[in-house]
Amino acid sequence: MSSLRKLAQMISAIADQLEQHKESCGSDGRTESKEWLQTLPKELGQSRLDLIDAIQDLKTQVQSTESCLEDLLFSYANTTSLHIIYALRLPQYIPVTECASYSSIAESCGVNEAVLRRLFHYAMTNRLFTEPKPGYVAHTPMSRLLLSDSDAFDALGMTLEEMMPASHELLAAINKYPKSVEPNETAYNIAHDTNLPLYQFLAKNPERARRFGAGMKYFTRGDHTDLKHVLEAFPWKDYDRDNVLMVDVGGGHGVVTAKIADATSKIRFIVQDLAQAVEVGRSSLPPILKSRVEFMTHDFFQDQVVKHADIYFFRWIMHNWSDKYCLQILRSLTPAMKPRAKVLLYEHVLPDVPNDKPSQKGGMYLDMVMLGCCNGCVRTEKDWQKLFLDADANFTLEGIRRVPGSSLSLIEATWKE
Repeated sequence: MSSLRKLAQMISAIADQLEQHKESCGSDGRTESKEWLQTLPKELGQSRLDLIDAIQDLKTQVQSTESCLEDLLFSYANTTSLHIIYALRLPQYIPVTECASYSSIAESCGVNEAVLRRLFHYAMTNRLFTEPKPGYVAHTPMSRLLLSDSDAFDALGMTLEEMMPASHELLAAINKYPKSVEPNETAYNIAHDTNLPLYQFLAKNPERARRFGAGMKYFTRGDHTDLKHVLEAFPWKDYDRDNVLMVDVGGGHGVVTAKIADATSKIRFIVQDLAQAVEVGRSSLPPILKSRVEFMTHDFFQDQVVKHADIYFFRWIMHNWSDKYCLQILRSLTPAMKPRAKVLLYEHVLPDVPNDKPSQKGGMYLDMVMLGCCNGCVRTEKDWQKLFLDADANFTLEGIRRVPGSSLSLIEATWKE
């Protein structure tokens, strides 16, 4: 761990670099716009992450151990606060650019005004809302996001009412299902009193399924998950030939395929998924891509019906499943594989040794969600090596590449038979 002085110097140096970029983008620091973050060069993007980690290191060094522990112990109050904000729909009672009185909000949502003030005041410690003058509350950028962006608000609800109850039952699930790898023997099943796997359960609850879909859309639309990184992570131009075929397995509405097709001119694509997703994808496909992209109904646990494709691509599929089911998915490909065919997986990849950097915590968040909701997991490079080897000795893991700025990695395997 660096000394306080070294950390402070690092923070100051990186802050100067970011400030220069911010000013070059025309941001004067008096607005809430974060557009300058979207234009960071790769090297500054990494510097920004280093800054986040250094700030946390500095905070940890100047806090006592007892104080750090207290922060963790009372962090439950954050989710309690967020849940009340969601359940009472508090952002909607405050105009976008103006303020509202506590008394008017209390009357509108039917909550005691004194209690409401306390709830708002706690939320303000997390930079949600602000008090511009006594007796009134206004938006901060974060609370305004919850008002103006329905996907963000649905992500809040999905996290608090689908995933958080499961987290509270994780210990019960570990005791009840100590060795289970099944998707319907989880903390989520206990919390929501169902014997169905998560996605089947949601399918029977249309509004919750809608909220879940919108929440996932929100979580996957940030720059760190932008599909531009897929284009940088693999040499698509080397495969841009008339005789090359890529199968986008479990490809939903074909969003990934459309991105890659836009960046190439000759590769042909088949997007496979269950019937409902295929129907939506086929109807929403841009006309310019219809000569190169087709949709096919397919269950990825069944033997692959498209033989001898050059690439079989899976985006954000495997983390939903335990090794037992990932092996089924990979083995379902083997009857269709030709020599030198590629299997590409686009997933979070955890380091083989523990990493305590806050900037790298996203994969660990997801891993905890997968543990509680479906017995899936986020894997390390060693895990991927073992998984491919266990699936079939003809698979060779060629490498794992993460583009700077991306939280996801491209995992490349080749069929050598």
